[in-house]
Amino acid sequence: IHTLTTGRTTTKTITYLVYLFLAGIITPLGTSVPLSSTPAVVYKRQEPAPAPPPGHRRRNPGNLAAARERVLLAVIINHPELFDELGESLGMLPFPDRELEELRQAVIGLLAERRENDSGLDAASLCRHLSSAGYDTIVRSLLSESTYVHAGFARPDASSLDAKRGWWPTWHHLHHRQVMADLREAEAALARDNSEANFARVVALQQEVIRSGMGMTDDEDLDDA
Repeated sequence: IHTLTTGRTTTKTITYLVYLFLAGIITPLGTSVPLSSTPAVVYKRQEPAPAPPPGHRRRNPGNLAAARERVLLAVIINHPELFDELGESLGMLPFPDRELEELRQAVIGLLAERRENDSGLDAASLCRHLSSAGYDTIVRSLLSESTYVHAGFARPDASSLDAKRGWWPTWHHLHHRQVMADLREAEAALARDNSEANFARVVALQQEVIRSGMGMTDDEDLDDA
C-alpha cells in the first residue's frame, strides 16, 4: 500500500487505503494474484447502526448518480464561461442515461466549436442552440427547481466561483463511480485471461481508485430536497 502513496500522508488517506485493501479492491503491488482469489477477511459481528432521525430518506444510488449528472450539465449550461476549465473533465465522464449523454455531447460540441472559432456563447445563446437542435424539453427539465433544490450553486444567478466550487465535488463522486466500474470490468477480464496486459490494467485502475477516492469530500455534495 505504501508504494501507492505520494506526498504527505494524512489519517484520512491511510484509513481509505486500509479500507480498500481489506475490501479486496486493491492488492499489494508486485503480486499477480487476481483480486477474486484474495482471501476473504472475517469481521467480528458489529452492532447495528443507529436508526436515522425521523423524516430521513435513504438515497437511491442510481437516482443520486442521475441527479449529479443533471447538476454537472446545469452548471455548464448556466455558466458556459467555465467550459475552458471544466470541459475536459466533463468530456471524460460518459453518462449512462441516454438522453443526458446525448445532451452532454451536444453541449460539449457546441462550446468546443465556439471556442475554436474564438466566439463564445452565453447561457441564453447556448440554450437557444440546444432548443433548435431538439433538446428543448430536456433542457427545460434540467434547468428547473427539481435540479436547483439539490444544488444551489447550479442556479443561473450563482457566481461563477460558487458554481465551480460546487461542480468539482459532484464530478469527483461520478468519476470515482466510473473508475470503480472500470476496475470491476478489468478484474473480470483478468479472471478470464491472466495476462500481463490485463494485470497492468487492474493495477493502474487500483491506483486510480485511490486517487479518485481521495479527491472526494467527506461532506455530501448535494443537498436534500
